[in-house]
Amino acid sequence: MLRNKTLVLALACAALAPSAAGAATIGLTPSALDPPVASSFSLDVVVSGLGTGGAPSVGGFQIQLAYDPGLLLAQSVAFGTELGSGAQVLESSSFGGGQVTLNAVSLLSPGALDTLQGSSVTLGTVTFQRLTAGMGSVDFASVLISDAFALALPIDATSPARIGAAIPEPTAGLVYAVGLLVLRGALRTRRKAG
Repeated sequence: MLRNKTLVLALACAALAPSAAGAATIGLTPSALDPPVASSFSLDVVVSGLGTGGAPSVGGFQIQLAYDPGLLLAQSVAFGTELGSGAQVLESSSFGGGQVTLNAVSLLSPGALDTLQGSSVTLGTVTFQRLTAGMGSVDFASVLISDAFALALPIDATSPARIGAAIPEPTAGLVYAVGLLVLRGALRTRRKAG
């Protein structure tokens, strides 16, 4: 009888315990854009795949973004408020030489962070100026994200932002059609000549 009660109690505790979450993903939004030369645009750094109103919550991060300094100029960094604000969080950023670094550590309790954060958290917003025409990207050079207990959160995937419009390539059907037209013209010229 005692053994059955112990088993029931163990199963009840396991059912109430938070389940292990899968790895989080981090990305830049929007993921593709083509701003005019000399204009400014912003990219949000967003981590997704977290618990909603529960663990895991983001407690701190160190993120380094890389970009082509011939194409873009980093102008500013604004941190999100989901790790706290003012004296509740320590934040720093630096940029130059084709890299932007964002650092933040929350001083809030794990429970307070759980309350502030949903399944996606905007860690910060980076503003760039486009210097020249061309294609490039803003990508993650390094990512370290910790939970509310300062344990590393596994990151499953990163998603960069593509800058500049891609030159559309002709589809295979279009190339085939043009080839047939050229062949038809060559055959007509040959028939007229012969």
